[in-house]
Amino acid sequence: MPSFRQNPTAALEEVERGETYVVTKHRRPVARLVPPIDEEDPLAAIPGVIWAREPNGPSRLSELPESRRRLRGDRGTARGDEVGMVRFYLDTSVAVHVLGGTLGAKEWFDRIAADPDSQLISSRLLQTELTRVQRRDGKPVSDRDLVLRHVSLVPITEGILGTAEAIGEHIRTLDAIHLATTLLVGSFTVLVTHDATLTRLALDHGLAVADPVVA
Repeated sequence: MPSFRQNPTAALEEVERGETYVVTKHRRPVARLVPPIDEEDPLAAIPGVIWAREPNGPSRLSELPESRRRLRGDRGTARGDEVGMVRFYLDTSVAVHVLGGTLGAKEWFDRIAADPDSQLISSRLLQTELTRVQRRDGKPVSDRDLVLRHVSLVPITEGILGTAEAIGEHIRTLDAIHLATTLLVGSFTVLVTHDATLTRLALDHGLAVADPVVA
């Protein structure tokens, strides 16, 4: 990718094609140049999204939360406002508990997957990580689709990698990619994770965080 400082015109052309540029100060992200995002459907501006094969729908009405509720974060405190769809970013640390049948995580996932006013998203990385977990545990790889069919997957772009590289604090590489992807899809996205470091950094970046594994 061209340097924004050295060639701003070329950089803006990259942003127009869907890339994200991160402006840093002392190795900490302070601003981002991103393509215009439709807040009603923030994934629409991102090329190459793998859309969920089973869109959310009211298949378990008794478990649905109040309709038209958005969770917004104030240092991680969720508040309900009747303003539209809720976007949940599913981190692998929770997805493996969903796949493994952990009660709190599975109940949360079933509820969100059935809610027409909620949207499950993650990085394309999630598919690879779930595949490796299934192979490690000697379980059918196809079982990963019990989760993936409900989740829209964002491709790993140069912009996301650039954002991940700009995170100054120590964080594992794959977690940095998940955090960078969450930042890309919008500040009103709730990051769903069971990882303590990822939780802390997400809160530092102004994101709302939820952990159904310990709920």
